[in-house]
Amino acid sequence: MSCSCKIFNTEATIGSTFVLQLRLKDDAGEVIDITGYRVAMTARSKSGSILFTADSIGVSPAIELDAEDGALIAVLIPEATVAQVADFDVLISQAGVITPIIRGTINLLPQITDLTP
Repeated sequence: MSCSCKIFNTEATIGSTFVLQLRLKDDAGEVIDITGYRVAMTARSKSGSILFTADSIGVSPAIELDAEDGALIAVLIPEATVAQVADFDVLISQAGVITPIIRGTINLLPQITDLTP
């Protein structure tokens, strides 16, 4: 697959679910069916520690793949995470070929409102 890596900077609240939907399109603007691919995401602290991951394979995948809607990433940001700006990327893989499709930063913000009863 030939596609350029996009830069995307975003933010998420610690203790909440970070949601990102993405669709890959060909040169004609048609959505590419990625249901046969593997999509994975990792966020790392500036020191290199893994903060959270999401994957489209496994027992309970955090990334859902759909022929028309592309990939829907829904990953819980652990409450023990320290507020920080982290680096993340999203990779797509098929037949041993790994392609970075998104790279950027995610500003992890502390939760302000307490919703516990």
